[in-house]
Amino acid sequence: MNTASEYGFGAVIAALPGFLVVANALKTIPNPLINEVITVTSLAGITGSASGGMSIALAAMADSFIQNAQAAGIPLEVFHRVASNGNATPRLSFDPGCFFPFATPRSA
Repeated sequence: MNTASEYGFGAVIAALPGFLVVANALKTIPNPLINEVITVTSLAGITGSASGGMSIALAAMADSFIQNAQAAGIPLEVFHRVASNGNATPRLSFDPGCFFPFATPRSA
């Protein structure tokens, strides 16, 4: 439930004009792997969701990532692994991965 709500929040953020400004600015990073890590981490942070943010970031930047990977001779499997690892960095406090443990009742 938490991930679904954060994905919906991320979709709203991705529709805002400022999101496109950030996404276009991130496309200018020259190294394809560093570009992907910074892009996925930044856009997931903006959307506030690790899983939803990664999906939105990859959907928004897929064409650019594929083109850059092929031009550099980097297998797409490597790009997927890098995106997953880049997405593991800490997020804002409303990320479900951070929020859920605090919302779960504990027995004394």
